Amino acid sequence: MKKITIFFLLFSFLFTGCGTKQKDLDLDQVKRELNDLVIDEIDYDSLAKNLEDDLSEFTIYSQEEAENILGIQNNEYHKIFFCTSNTSPQTYLVIEPVSDYKEQVEDKITTYWFNRYQNESNEEIKQIYTNRLEQEYGNHFIYIAGTDAVEKLDQIKETKQKVFPDMIFLEKTDLEKMNINVSKVNGFLFAVTNKLDTVEQFLIIDSKDEQEVENAVHNYFENLETEWKDKDEIQYQLLKNRKETKIGNYLIYLVSRENEKAYQIIASCYDDV
Repeated sequence: MKKITIFFLLFSFLFTGCGTKQKDLDLDQVKRELNDLVIDEIDYDSLAKNLEDDLSEFTIYSQEEAENILGIQNNEYHKIFFCTSNTSPQTYLVIEPVSDYKEQVEDKITTYWFNRYQNESNEEIKQIYTNRLEQEYGNHFIYIAGTDAVEKLDQIKETKQKVFPDMIFLEKTDLEKMNINVSKVNGFLFAVTNKLDTVEQFLIIDSKDEQEVENAVHNYFENLETEWKDKDEIQYQLLKNRKETKIGNYLIYLVSRENEKAYQIIASCYDDV
């Protein structure tokens, strides 16, 4: 009789789930890891501050200024960073040419360096221009003249684009604006980019009313798609190709160029508690 009772209690214990491990999503860890997630592409917007501590002595040229100085056209390249010191020969030039114009862009930049050499009277500076560092890195051309060229080259290569750049983490009031009942929300992580020309964002939410959340988020993205459809095709496609999925009780929405990589990060934070 005693053996039967013990078996029954053990069966009841297992059946009710007592003693089994539960899983939960560590939103703090997700926040840290998504914020640090990068892709293997140079972040042109961050190059200046990563290369020099004090930029007050440098001129960072606009695209139009760079085109005029280098003699290139805006249809010949995707991105450019061009920076020269006002007090020394130190120069940084990083450019991602359009594949069909690689040779033309390279020839024009070679001409730029030749002219700069010809117009310089100081022999030491002329030697710096002659010994400039040039390297093709992926789809990019990198040119560095001046001191610490190898170190600066490494810094350029290490300046990677974030999957979710310049993120602002939103509050419950922002969920309320989407017509989500926050009293039913157990936990969430909602972030949008602060950059006005991009749409990267993510929403991870655990709610007692999933259908309400799904309807609200659907309307939210439909409005964003309408806003961006005629404004920017690339950003519009990012919105259209967003990832919508679920882990445990959490609904997940990802808008980026690396949705699968971001999802794997989130999944790795779904641990036993």
